[in-house]
Amino acid sequence: MAKLKIYLDTNMVYGLFKRMFQAVFKGREFRIPEKIRFMHRNSDKIEAYTSFFTLIEIAGELRSLSKRKKIKLNKAQIQSMFNFFTENFQVEILREIRITDKALEYFLDGVQWKDAIQLDIARNNGFTLVTDDSDLQRIGKKHYPNILNFRELASEESQLAGAPAVLSTPPLTKGGEEAIR
Repeated sequence: MAKLKIYLDTNMVYGLFKRMFQAVFKGREFRIPEKIRFMHRNSDKIEAYTSFFTLIEIAGELRSLSKRKKIKLNKAQIQSMFNFFTENFQVEILREIRITDKALEYFLDGVQWKDAIQLDIARNNGFTLVTDDSDLQRIGKKHYPNILNFRELASEESQLAGAPAVLSTPPLTKGGEEAIR
């Protein structure tokens, strides 16, 4: 049986990065979000992708979060988080993407510009876009029917033993050293 090829919108993976940030700078227990655990434990059924564009969005969100919390977050720490993500979860990062004039069409129909790009990336690669953004789902389905939210994805693909919910060490340190392995 062929794997379902999905493209993860930023909102599907940002929670993982926010939790890493909170574990290091707020001392909270690092728990892997259910969305990420689900994809990890169903990797025999799901082939998950995202792109460097998603990582750019996440880096921007992390920088904003660190400024709001008055915490210094450096490039090495952000890169360490990205390395942790790519090394520990079965999500392939698209290093090259193609954006067409369809992205402009989606934007003009009311999809936010970043979401219009994400939708175009998924469509251009023939992936099912997975997002919990209700506006993107509603408007995007007019242009590309292969869009699911997490609940819909989970109802299609479930049945494997769970991945661990807690990792014993956070993936980086306050000082910006390499990831703790």
